[in-house]
Order: sequence, then C-alpha cells, then structure tokens
Amino acid sequence: MANLTKGFGFNVATTDSDTNTNLGNANLTADNSERTYKVASSGAVAFQTNAGENTIKLNDNGNIIIGASDNDYTMPNDRGSEGQILKASDGSGTIEWATDTNTFILSESLRFSTNNLATDEGLYYTFQGEQTTKGGLINAEVDPTAFDSPTSLRAMIYIRPTSGAYNLHQVQSIMSGTTSELTLSLWKAAPCGQEDPVAGTLIGSGGHSLEGNAMNVCANWSLGDAAAVELDSAEVLIMTLHTEEPVADLDCRGQVTFEINKRT
Repeated sequence: MANLTKGFGFNVATTDSDTNTNLGNANLTADNSERTYKVASSGAVAFQTNAGENTIKLNDNGNIIIGASDNDYTMPNDRGSEGQILKASDGSGTIEWATDTNTFILSESLRFSTNNLATDEGLYYTFQGEQTTKGGLINAEVDPTAFDSPTSLRAMIYIRPTSGAYNLHQVQSIMSGTTSELTLSLWKAAPCGQEDPVAGTLIGSGGHSLEGNAMNVCANWSLGDAAAVELDSAEVLIMTLHTEEPVADLDCRGQVTFEINKRT
C-alpha cells in the first residue's frame, strides 16, 4: 500500500459522481508493486495550479494535454516513424508526428580572385596555399581527375559530416574581370584514408562571359543528376576555374554561394 507522511485527507463532494482528494502537505509514495489508476471513459486526470488552472492532464485516450484549458496542446499517444518531427497540425493545439519538410542545412559563400594568372585551354586552376575559410587566390594548376593530398587539402571549400545524408542543392556566382569566357566548377572527392591521387566527380558548373572590371556577371549553375549532387560521408568540395581559350593575364574576382540540403 501507499506510504504517507505529514497527513492525508479526503474531501468528498456532495454528489455521488464527484470525489475530491486533498493531499495537503502529504508525500505519496507507492510501494514496489505497480499501481493502476483507471480513468473513466471520456474522463481525465488533471494536475492544477492553486488557482485551478490545468498544468498537465492525461485523458482516457492516453494523450497528455499540457497547459491551461484555453491555451493547451495535446500530444500524440503513439510513436512517430524515423525522421519524423512533432509539429502543430492546426490552430487548436493538436500536436502530431509529421515528415520534416525543412531540408535546408546551410548556405555558404566563398570569395575568390586571380592576380595576373596565365591560363591555358583545357587546364583547370584552384586555390593553392593562400585560401582562407571564406576566400582565397586561385593560382595553381590542378587535374580534377587526380587530386593529390596537398591539393585537396588546400583547395577544398567544404567537408561533409560523417553522419546524415546530404545533397548539394543549388549554386550561384558573381564575377567581374578580364574579358574572357570563364567557367567555375565544383568537384567532389573522397580523400580521407586514400592514397594519392583521388579522382574528382563533377557536380556542376557556372559559365561567365566577362567584359571587364566594371561589369558584374552572374550565373545560376547547372548541376548534375541525382547521383552527382549526393554528398557521401567525409566527401569534400573543391572549386576550379578554367577558360575556354588561353588568357595571358587573367585578373578577376567574385563570389560563389552554394546551398546544402538534407537528402529526402
């Protein structure tokens, strides 16, 4: 049976259907056996403040109802599926399990520039030793089909976490500079635990027709298929630049922004 300290009393209402129990300053402790309190059909057990406002209530359906009666919300009485979240289904305070449709993870921006870079047709260039987390100078030739370890570490602009499933969602860039036909590209590679060289996979590219330093040129990038934009565990992103024709003295600057979402 229950053990009581500091007194215990019952206040019985005047009708047969209502019985109020007043615990006062008592502590109510159950013994080692499981005890059951049954709620009548359509009934509820409620804990209230001294002013008589409900703080938490358990109804006959097994739902927990939290808050005052004019501003409460009802929790579901079942488990959700993997990946689901709790959300308000309507303005009445009903909370239910739902699929998380907010897949946005991050939006990252990176500034870049070249300084008197001599480019050749068909060659790619990337950061080499002067990159920071938010920008850098593109000044080194690179082979995207065979990234070596120093290049991948110096040139990478993002590394994917080891858990979860993510996609590169969209990329935009803005540039100005020496008149030329120029393309920026993003590659993914998995250098962790691998010996040199590591092949890159093209994710997407954005072309710019530069017309001098006074003209800003924007581009919405074309991305590859579903497999191309998937980012697997510990994969890195590397950005490259190449020109359609040789440019003896490429002087440009710009910014690229990319968005990464959860895979649905």
